[in-house]
Formats: sequence, structure tokens, C-alpha cells
Amino acid sequence: MQNLNLLWLLSLGHLVTDMAQGALPVIIPEIRDAFNLSYFAVGILVMVSNISSSVIQPLFGLWSDLRSSDWLLPVGCLLSLVGIGLAGISPHYALVLLAVLMSGLGVAAYHPEASKTARFLSGHRKASSMAVFSVGGNLGFGLGPLLGTVFLTWAGLRGSMLFLLIGLPMSFFLWRSLPVIRERMNQQQVPANAQETTEGKGEGSASLEDTGKGKSLLPLILLLLYVIARSWIHFGLVTYIPFYYQDYLHGDPAKGGYVLSAFLIAGAVGTLVGGPLADAVGGRRVIIGSMVMIGPLIFAFLHSSGFWAYVVVSLLGAVIVSTFAITVVLGQELLPNHVGVASGLMLGFAIGTGGIGVTLLGWIADHFGIIVTIKAIGLLSLVGIATSLPLNFWGKGKTIAGQPVKASKIQ
Repeated sequence: MQNLNLLWLLSLGHLVTDMAQGALPVIIPEIRDAFNLSYFAVGILVMVSNISSSVIQPLFGLWSDLRSSDWLLPVGCLLSLVGIGLAGISPHYALVLLAVLMSGLGVAAYHPEASKTARFLSGHRKASSMAVFSVGGNLGFGLGPLLGTVFLTWAGLRGSMLFLLIGLPMSFFLWRSLPVIRERMNQQQVPANAQETTEGKGEGSASLEDTGKGKSLLPLILLLLYVIARSWIHFGLVTYIPFYYQDYLHGDPAKGGYVLSAFLIAGAVGTLVGGPLADAVGGRRVIIGSMVMIGPLIFAFLHSSGFWAYVVVSLLGAVIVSTFAITVVLGQELLPNHVGVASGLMLGFAIGTGGIGVTLLGWIADHFGIIVTIKAIGLLSLVGIATSLPLNFWGKGKTIAGQPVKASKIQ
């Protein structure tokens, strides 16, 4: 039970940390108007956020693998919200970029260490346990635009500083909890490593460390490409749903924020469903099915309004993010001796690399408009389908390594 409590603590920290990333899309339109920015300049902001928060995560993961770095949990959480707070009060575009960079570095620092800790605290049903950790981040990503909309409506851009009222207490709570986390990690890490070493040497293992064969590298490459495509779709919709309501429909900007919150909060629900579903029927089936559904749902969103727009966008958010925990677990099982690096690759590099594509989407929006841009986002699901079809290494009842999944409870 104590392990489960710690998983939920990490999930709560994940929620608060990712709240900063979720708030950025509703802050950006206000920043654009304040500094008269083009869509391309908006894309630069998103790119800086994604590079600093995601692409460099494997470096923090490597640091986490080489030495104990649990102090990154409170520090990363704090920096993420300090940065987003400063972004709203910075008087120049260059200072906004620096604030976004600071926030992104905080996000990058938190994720690999927290994900590695969550893995060591989990039982055999790692997808379900990772879903507990992941749901916090996805929920935070959903609450970010909702709170951001409320704060900006109440106090303008300076309202971004109100996020510190959430970040400061959470960072302090994580810091006070470090002794308990260290104690449980010391108890769990050696058995967990021994177990993963044994599993990694089982028949049919796809562990890169164990085989060292080129054929084992292919699943990792395909998995990275899949996450990049999913990220490009996700960040594209997160960025352009508010602009769709504000610039194309000429509606209340607050409505775009509320629809975006529905999209992101539904993603948290999708995470909770996707992890156990993958443990039950196989991760490959879930990740293929997710990509197949994205295109039709985007088409339906563009042709819906009112209540049905919320329904469709919620389904879309749940479907896209349902594979989040699954891909993290698959990456960790492919690199069982470098869990921090694997977490950084799946949670950071692949997601951030896909997010950089938002800059290209900005160019498309400048030249062809918002509708063409959202349709182009839908076409990216074809890339995800193409990369997921060959992923035949995680069938029903088995992990990547070919070992049976054992039913177990988190202690």
C-alpha cells in the first residue's frame, strides 16, 4: 500500500509539473496579441518549450541512471511553474522565450527521475502502474488551460503568476517526502533490477542490452517514430484548437480554452483505460487502434458544434493519450538496464521531437489557414499506423521480453 501511495504522490507531482505545459497554449494567444507575433513566431515559442522540456530529457535520464538524483523531483516541479509564471509578466519577447525555457527545463528534470522511481515501485503489471503515474501528468496538462483561462480572465497575462500558489506548496511537499522515497527505493531497487535482469534473459527477449543485435534496434526505432507522430498530432491540436475557435470561428477565446481542457482531461481518462487494456489484450492492438481512430475523430470535430464538439474532442483526447503509459513501458522493457534513458526517450525526446513539428504547422497555418492545418494533423495518423503495424513484440499476456504477465498487487 505504501508503494501505491508513493505512486500517487509522484502522479500528483506530475500533475502540477505538467500543468505548466498545459497552460502555455492558452497563454500563447495573449502573448501573440501583446507582442503582435506571427504564427511562425508562435511556433518558435512552442519549439523552445518542446526542446527544453522534452528533447533533452534523455540527458536528465542519463544523469538519473548514473547517480541518485531524487532532488530533481522538487526542483523540476518548482522551475516548471516559476517559468510559466514569468512568461506572463515578461516585457519582451526574448524574455518570454527565456521564461518558457526555464519552465521546460523544470519539466525535463522531473520526468525521467519520477518515471524511473515509479517503475521500481510498480509490480508486474507495469502498464497499469505506469498509468497511475501518467494520469497525473495528463490531468495536469488538462487542468493547465482551464486554470490558465480562469487566471488570465481574472488578472490578464499577469495572472500567470498565480500558478506559483500551486507550484510552491507541491515542491515543498515533494522535498519533505524525499526520505520516504529513498527508503522505499533502497528496498525495491535491488530486487527490481534482479527481476528485470532475469526477464531480460528469457527466451524471445527483445532487450537491446541482452541481444546487442541490429534486429532488436528496429522495435525501438519504430516505437520512437510512433511516439513522434503521436506527439506531433497531440501538440498540433493543443496549439491550434484555441486558434480554431478564436481566429476561424471568431468566438470567445475562453471557449477555446474550455474545449482544450476537455480534450486534455479526457486524455487523463484515456491513460487510465489504456494501461489496463494493454495488460489485458496486448499493447500492439491498443496503439494500432488508437491511430486508426484519430483521423475520423478529427474530421468529426471539424463538423461538430456545441455539446457534440465537446463529446468528439473528449473522445479524441482519450484515444490519442491512451497509449501514453504503454509506450513508456515498452521503451523501458527494451532498455531495462537504462530505465532513466528509456524514460527520457519516451517521455521526452520522442514527444519533443514530434512537438517541434508544430513550427512547421505554424508555417502551414500562415500560408493556408487553420482548417488546412488541422486536416494535415489528421493525416499524420497514417505515419503512426505505418510504424505501429510492425510492432509485433508485445502480444496478449506477454511483455516485450516474452515473459508471462503475472497478476500482482502493488504493495
